[in-house]
Amino acid sequence: ARLLRAEVDRCRAILDRMSARVDRLGAAEDAPLRAHEVAALLGEAELGEDAARIDLELGAAPETLLGARSDFGEMVLPLLRNAFAAAADGSRVRVAVEREGDRVRVRVHDRGHGMSPSVLERAGEPFFTTRAPGRGTGLGLFVLRLHAERLGGTLQLTSEPGAGTTATVEWPIAPART
Repeated sequence: ARLLRAEVDRCRAILDRMSARVDRLGAAEDAPLRAHEVAALLGEAELGEDAARIDLELGAAPETLLGARSDFGEMVLPLLRNAFAAAADGSRVRVAVEREGDRVRVRVHDRGHGMSPSVLERAGEPFFTTRAPGRGTGLGLFVLRLHAERLGGTLQLTSEPGAGTTATVEWPIAPART
């Protein structure tokens, strides 16, 4: 019972932090994001020294609209945090951003340890994590998938043990929020 209570308290604290971050973002974050602004957005994010490990590939013209800044951040930043954790050896993380028609697609690839098929199958389940106790809740991919689906988008993971993981998130620029 103590363990359950501790985990509930930890989850509540995480959700409180997420809520505070959303409140901090404010209306300015709902401003449109253009391709040439992605590097600055990632540089301003709470990624610390890891931000210098990003190899950014823009497959869109500089003035291409990529939707709302807040949607981009909510979709991409959790994937980056996961990629940095998986590539704990300090290796670089590739982020490819493109627009195809009315959809934005972002691929985040790490060169970490990768996931076995059984782990990959469970990735994104609520409370499933491969991290040590106290290091992850197993809610990040779950919440991200919910957000993507709410926008009319998708999240797909591919991974190979020893070769790393690629997370691909895609969503429409003019989402139909539910």
